Amino acid sequence: MKVMLDCKEVSRLISDGQDQDLPPAERARMRLHFVMCQTCRDVNEQMGFLRRAMRQMGREEVDDRPEPGKPKA
Repeated sequence: MKVMLDCKEVSRLISDGQDQDLPPAERARMRLHFVMCQTCRDVNEQMGFLRRAMRQMGREEVDDRPEPGKPKA
């Protein structure tokens, strides 16, 4: 196993890490790459922002639904 990851591998791990916990070795290798690569740090931050925004949007849609048996406002 090579120690350093390239940007393509890191982008896959960023995506995978959004859906599941990464093994500790993978997380460590990704963090090492982040130390040296501003672009991948930015991508990681942007992916996190988008994920939080989508969750928030989903909560707002649920909050906007009328209660059963009550008419829409």
